[in-house]
Amino acid sequence: DANLHGSHRQTSLSENMEDMQARLRRDLSQLTAQLQAFERTAAVDRESWQKEKQSLEGHCIEISSRMDSCNEELRHLQQSIAQLEQRRLDVEDEVRERQQAEPLERQSRESKNALAAAISCNEHLRRQIEEQRDAMQLSNEADLSKAQQKLEGRSISLRALESEEASNASRRIEAFEQKLAEEDAAL
Repeated sequence: DANLHGSHRQTSLSENMEDMQARLRRDLSQLTAQLQAFERTAAVDRESWQKEKQSLEGHCIEISSRMDSCNEELRHLQQSIAQLEQRRLDVEDEVRERQQAEPLERQSRESKNALAAAISCNEHLRRQIEEQRDAMQLSNEADLSKAQQKLEGRSISLRALESEEASNASRRIEAFEQKLAEEDAAL
């Protein structure tokens, strides 16, 4: 009767162990599927960040190109200003030589006015270019910072979730092992 009882108990423990192992396999399969889903989400997020980064880099290149173009235009304007300044000086020399000549005095005044207008326009354009460059740079830095913060936040969330899932699986395994040890001890 003791052998029959022991055999029955052995069979019962074996069935319980098989049930526990099946549950563990199911849990492991579910956790693996969840991990794969998280990895796919992370891959999509990384790809999205890369696309956004490429877009921002393209935007930076475009702004840099615009700045180069504006700098070139500014250089031309500065050359024009230098030419106008030289012309003004030449006109002033002529005016000194021919102080009595009214047409030359009028031409000198017009040159000075044109030069002052050109200088004013040049200064205004330079300020606009600098303001636009500063605004674009700040905007690009802010966009890039937001994208990096978003990616880092997602990465932290994913790591926390993976850590929590691993901890839960570890606790289940420990509970199972403890239960097996208790059942073995009870035998």
